[in-house]
Amino acid sequence: MRYFSLLLMLVAIFSGCSGQSVRTFNDEGLKEQELATVYTSEKEGLFGTFMAFVSVDGVSVRGHFDKSVDAVKVTPGKHTYVVKFHDNSFSLLSSDQHLLVTFEFDAISGHEYIIHFVVDKTLAQRFTYGGKFSGWIEDKTTGEKLALKKPEPTLQDTLDMSAQDLALGYLSMKHTVRLVAIGDRTPITIGKITINKNNVEEYKAKFEGRLSLYKQAIKQRGFKTLAGKYKGEATKSCAGSSSLFAALIQQQNLTAIEITQDDMDAQIILTVEQKGKQSSLSNPAAVVESAMVVNEATNSDYFFRGDIKKNLITFKPDVSVLKTWPKWANPPSRKNLEKCIITLERL
Repeated sequence: MRYFSLLLMLVAIFSGCSGQSVRTFNDEGLKEQELATVYTSEKEGLFGTFMAFVSVDGVSVRGHFDKSVDAVKVTPGKHTYVVKFHDNSFSLLSSDQHLLVTFEFDAISGHEYIIHFVVDKTLAQRFTYGGKFSGWIEDKTTGEKLALKKPEPTLQDTLDMSAQDLALGYLSMKHTVRLVAIGDRTPITIGKITINKNNVEEYKAKFEGRLSLYKQAIKQRGFKTLAGKYKGEATKSCAGSSSLFAALIQQQNLTAIEITQDDMDAQIILTVEQKGKQSSLSNPAAVVESAMVVNEATNSDYFFRGDIKKNLITFKPDVSVLKTWPKWANPPSRKNLEKCIITLERL
């Protein structure tokens, strides 16, 4: 009986309280039937999911007696929602873990919507809070399936980023802007977006706007001046990092290492001599405050995050590159990436 009581207690904890808590946002004084209603899709049970609203348009959402809110009524139009999502099958030992998901969409007067989140995961990932996250919005009124759209970042969002994340985001967006321009001549796919003559101007404006935000934030936060000659060394693991940038420094065959800089934009130029001829490899980089991020010249998805301390810059590979590295292309091991450390010292 004692064990049966414990099981009932666990079920109650994981499945949450029954009943629905609704919060209304109606600053326009509309009638109830003119509002749109957005629900979370909550599964009951020990191995189910839990969802609750955190905020709408930046306004915190809390129910009566601090109860979680699983439905909101809003005025028609675009709103930004933050929803807390927890899947009990992620990790039985860490039930306090959750994801915060931010998205926006245009709600239509009188329509009802349901938010759906799904995580595809292996058995091992159930115990490590891993897996691939996806989601969509169902319009109950029309049966239409709407994509979850992240709101466009604001200047404050970029100012709140870590220096390394801001530098990496800036470099990545510069590359994206260059790719988008190709869509004017031939269709190109970036992530899940296909850009062609019909939408290239839309995405040009979108991504150039983001790049402008990154640049504005970096100018406000400032950056170190690093231009000059350097010497470098790298740990043995860098030889197995599948990075030409790291491997050349690790092999100690370089005749020169130079950093050139124009505001926050920089280049790390590696020069090597072979058979009496010199050749150089330029790796684009960005500097924010006391951080420097360099983009591998031969792989636009491969970044090295660096910390600047006096005359030293210490780089480590960003292991997130493994998420997009095809298995058939022989990706480096996570162990090699985690042990790879590159140090540049100003001469």
